[in-house]
Amino acid sequence: MITTKNTNKCVYPIQKSINKWFDEMQLYVAPSCNMLCNFCSRSSDCSLNGNNPVYLSRAMTPSQAVNWAISAVTRDHRIRVIKISGPGEPLCNHQTFEVFKRLQPRLQDYIFGISTNGLLLEEKLEKLLQLDVSMVDLSINAVTPNIISKLYSKLILNENVISEPDKVVKILQERQMSALEICRKYKLTTKINTLYFPGINDNDIVQIAEMCRDYGVSSMCLISGYPGGKFAGIQIPSVEEMMGLQKRISSIIQDVRMKTYIS
Repeated sequence: MITTKNTNKCVYPIQKSINKWFDEMQLYVAPSCNMLCNFCSRSSDCSLNGNNPVYLSRAMTPSQAVNWAISAVTRDHRIRVIKISGPGEPLCNHQTFEVFKRLQPRLQDYIFGISTNGLLLEEKLEKLLQLDVSMVDLSINAVTPNIISKLYSKLILNENVISEPDKVVKILQERQMSALEICRKYKLTTKINTLYFPGINDNDIVQIAEMCRDYGVSSMCLISGYPGGKFAGIQIPSVEEMMGLQKRISSIIQDVRMKTYIS
């Protein structure tokens, strides 16, 4: 499954021209995930990565993904970014690295990126840099312990399932902060994806924006939370609520986009 979306070129400073629009291609090759989110039903693509929460992509094989990518960029010269964003967590799937390894020698002038929850970014950093991955969409939805516990139930690291609330909070906080520092240190083009659940993580989102500003991140995507899993009964945030929060954090961070799934 491949999707493309228009992205303003000026968002990505590693490009020389800032006056043209180009497209971003998303490849879905990563079937597994390393966390259990309380808002996830496991029946759709990972919304943490900005994917559509009402659609379940069938993960492509690396060969299928490479063929699709080569074919697509040949047909559409506006595509300049190739990103792996699901349907699960890219960094805990070997297919992610296999696809970039195969594309690297064939698409040397293109930008490679990943969407990730950040848990494995430090561990996989060397591989990513070797494969010329220079763009990271990092998903951060909460920073305070009680809100993290409301959003997440389990983490899976080194084949160990971590379900103790205190450990989940500690590991997620430490690893996502480490991921932000890594992005700053290695000058990776970074955007923060944040799901918005009204009445749950409103104040945390303001703190996330402030934290991103302090780490030199200037781009954030505010994504409407969607009912799933233990959050099956929640209301999708209204456009007015989304715009209100966008306005609130726009005074903190330079570029705040919105993505909503209201039909």
